[in-house]
Amino acid sequence: MKKLYLVVSSAVALLVLSCSAAEPKTEFKALSTTQDVMESLVAHMAQEVWDAVKIEIDEKGSHETRPQNKEEWQEVAYAARGLAEASTLLMYEGRVEDRGDWEKFVKELSERSLVAAKAADDQDFDGLMTAGGDIYETCTKCHEAYLEKVEKKRTGGAIETPVTPPPGAAPASSPTTEKK
Repeated sequence: MKKLYLVVSSAVALLVLSCSAAEPKTEFKALSTTQDVMESLVAHMAQEVWDAVKIEIDEKGSHETRPQNKEEWQEVAYAARGLAEASTLLMYEGRVEDRGDWEKFVKELSERSLVAAKAADDQDFDGLMTAGGDIYETCTKCHEAYLEKVEKKRTGGAIETPVTPPPGAAPASSPTTEKK
């Protein structure tokens, strides 16, 4: 009986040790700036999601834009999944602004992008419209909180060009333009 107990307890100890071994650390580090990631990846994929489904109203009436076939819906799903993946690049060392709202916005962008991908997979016009709006809301909130800070960090304190949030969003306030 003692031998069986010793064998079982040894096996359990080995199992616990093997399961608690630390994951290998990655050696991947940021190769470009936050702005580079936003401009080269995030903005393009988000725009593809936003442009895929829309309703425009003019003097001639209401006009819907939507993917016309399975392949076009699949391209939107790829863009949405790419957006979810690209958002995780914003958590690389050197890009993380804080572990509070920055991390919350990155997670929210990733989650909302996956909802958009699912809607595209289902060829769900209304679902993709809603998910695209939710992505836009996340981008706008993040830009309001961080856009000017990230730009100042990139330029060493000076803002070379006007800081602009996503199209149609209210501009982020700055200390020089806020009412006192």
